[in-house]
Amino acid sequence: RRIFTVTPGDLVKNAVQSMEKHGVSQLPVVSQGKSVGLITEKLVLEGFTGHSGSDLGRLKVRELMEDALPTITENSPQTLVTGLLNHNSAVLVSRNGKIVGIISKSDLFKKLV
Repeated sequence: RRIFTVTPGDLVKNAVQSMEKHGVSQLPVVSQGKSVGLITEKLVLEGFTGHSGSDLGRLKVRELMEDALPTITENSPQTLVTGLLNHNSAVLVSRNGKIVGIISKSDLFKKLV
C-alpha cells in the first residue's frame, strides 16, 4: 500500500497533521531515501509529559522518533513478515533499495476476512 513518510527535520506538528490526514498511527522517518526512524501517535502522546502542546508541535521529528522499522524485500516470505510483526508495529518493504510499501499488523488481520 502507499507509504507516507516524514523527514527528521519536519516539525512534530506536521507529522501529526499527516497522520490525521492519511488515517495512520505511525510514520516512517526517511532521510535520503533511507529509513532512519519512526514517529507514532504513542510517542507524541508521551511527549505531552513535560511539554505543552505548542512546544511539542515545534519539536523536530528527530527529537521524538524511535528506532527505524525493519525493512524486507517485496518477495520475502509471509513467515518472515509475521515474525517481525511479533516485535515491531510494522515492516517496510523495499524494491531495489527503495522503500515502496509498509505492512502493519492490521494489514495481516485484514487477510482474515
